[in-house]
Amino acid sequence: MRRMIDGCSNGLLTGTIVVFAVLPGFLENCAMNYPALGQRLQIVRDGFQNPSWRWPVLPVQALNTARKPEDFLQKAVERYLEIVKTLGGNIEGLKEKLLQNGQSVIERNVGAGYRRELVKVLANISLERL
Repeated sequence: MRRMIDGCSNGLLTGTIVVFAVLPGFLENCAMNYPALGQRLQIVRDGFQNPSWRWPVLPVQALNTARKPEDFLQKAVERYLEIVKTLGGNIEGLKEKLLQNGQSVIERNVGAGYRRELVKVLANISLERL
């Protein structure tokens, strides 16, 4: 991860986007246990003020105020549309595609376990538009 961050900073990774989904506290623990990585992380939460390699850092709670899977899907789709649009990606027809694929994930997964697969599917579709 440290080498990837350095590659973004020194120009070796131009035009690249990387998406990580990690457990709560992962980035903070990385910063504490590996100071060289911690210096590079400089975590920015709840803001779009500085688009960079570490933007956006979203806590699960920011997406998870919904009680029903369909509500979670709707909020997640809205967030991905906002991110793709902000980064200059093509959002034409994206909402419909995200909703359709997301609904398929929900139908295949019973209980709270749908979120991981859902976010992965939505992220991959969104990345295709950048």
